[in-house]
Amino acid sequence: MKQALLLASVAALLACTLVSCVHPGTPKARPACGFSDPEMMATMGICMLAGEYYIAHGQWPATREHLEVQTQSVLELAQGDVTDDEAVEIASFLDRFDLVELHKKDKNLVIHYRIKIDKKTVEHTLMLRPKATVDEIITSSTEAN
Repeated sequence: MKQALLLASVAALLACTLVSCVHPGTPKARPACGFSDPEMMATMGICMLAGEYYIAHGQWPATREHLEVQTQSVLELAQGDVTDDEAVEIASFLDRFDLVELHKKDKNLVIHYRIKIDKKTVEHTLMLRPKATVDEIITSSTEAN
């Protein structure tokens, strides 16, 4: 079960990093990806990391560094299941964000982030609620005002 969750997490992070199907230095004439909405995938990726941290530690991440620690944990557990290129993509996921702010509101976590996607700056504030699984946490997330 834990292995399945890990592989799902790795797949989600890879999807987040590969959404545009274009890597620096490669031509843009490539097939479209199944996960073709980079804005949605950025949201899913950041929520997934926060949710993974919550499940692993029993508390919400309080800093960007906590999310970086969770990313490293995912990479360590996935060792042997991902290629070197995939590992680099996962490790650099948070580098794409200009801003990541985390704070608790009651039992919930509010995430405010800013990321540049296709020359457009996207900024969102989300609220995550404590749940038993990462999937439930992501599913219950809402836009916060």
